[in-house]
Amino acid sequence: MGKKLNSIDKINNLGKFALYRRYKLAETDISSELFAHGKIKIFLADIGWIWCIPLTEGRLSVGLVVQKNDSGGLKHSALFEHYMHTSLYMRKILVAAQALSEIQVEADFSYRNKHRYGQRFACCGDAAGFLDPVFSSGFFFALKTAEFIADQLHQGLLSGTEGALDLHQQGDAIYQKGFKTMRLLIERFYCSNLVENLFFESDRQFTIKQEIVTLLAGDLWREDNVFQQGLLIGRSKIIAS
Repeated sequence: MGKKLNSIDKINNLGKFALYRRYKLAETDISSELFAHGKIKIFLADIGWIWCIPLTEGRLSVGLVVQKNDSGGLKHSALFEHYMHTSLYMRKILVAAQALSEIQVEADFSYRNKHRYGQRFACCGDAAGFLDPVFSSGFFFALKTAEFIADQLHQGLLSGTEGALDLHQQGDAIYQKGFKTMRLLIERFYCSNLVENLFFESDRQFTIKQEIVTLLAGDLWREDNVFQQGLLIGRSKIIAS
């Protein structure tokens, strides 16, 4: 629907591009430990960040999101391999691993759909918008937007207004607040050294850290999160709602 209505709006200032590949891991102590708990691992790098996502049947998705321009002259596969080797954990986990794909490149992957709903249609998940996955918000938004749509559709079916143009307006306003909050949080991560300035400072305020963690946990619609309020107000004149 976004392509049909020409309503896909690319979002700048987030990850510039991603290099990624899937592997079949060898059976080692470190791979067994990874698949035992199945947790996604994220590693910060001087050029951006690395994702390490365990899949099924001993497979692993590995990606490098490149945010900074200075790559030391390295291109695509050489850049990817350099940062896999630089990370001690990735170097260990990929010992004797079998590459299941070539190194893929994805750029300009953050966007929002400016026309998320209309008469008898509503978009959720990636059809509604997608953000740089550094905080793994995509799956959460997929479920949450589907929940908003289902709730509004249920009410519309009960009242016989399922074909109303503004049926999903209320749910969309709620979604937009959450999406904009996460978008600004990701911008802060890339452009304002959020992690170093707020998490690793010795005199950091515990309340601010707690409020950030609340947002990262998906609680994006509280009225008492002062950090979120400042985040939204601080950029409201630069980024349109």
